[in-house]
Amino acid sequence: MSNTMIALYVLLGILVLFLLCIVSFIVARKFKQIATEKGYDADKLHVFAMCFWLGIIGYLYVIALPNKKQ
Repeated sequence: MSNTMIALYVLLGILVLFLLCIVSFIVARKFKQIATEKGYDADKLHVFAMCFWLGIIGYLYVIALPNKKQ
């Protein structure tokens, strides 16, 4: 395998990781908004960090939060 191909694969890997981070950031922001709409202080619960770093576990946490606004 030539050095050009290796460099291309490394660049492609970095691009994929960058795109995954962007998607995770957008989804985490949305789930933070959902937690706020449910009546929680999302900053106090660290919802964004949980959703960004833990992924599906953080999403399930926000989904399981009971609705305080009724």
